[in-house]
Amino acid sequence: MLLIVGFLVRISYKPLDISFISKYATLLPGDMLWTGTSGKTPPINPGDTVTIEIENVGTLENPVESA
Repeated sequence: MLLIVGFLVRISYKPLDISFISKYATLLPGDMLWTGTSGKTPPINPGDTVTIEIENVGTLENPVESA
């Protein structure tokens, strides 16, 4: 098991960022936009599970599949 913990100090998505990305890729419910890391993130491989938890909101788990 691999656990990476990070804390968001500031997050900002501008509508233009999402608009730009959606010109080149179809965005579907559940898709995640990765715009950067702490520099300590290892590769994500098929079979892994990406878990995101937001305190007082909930947890989202997505299995990683090969393209």
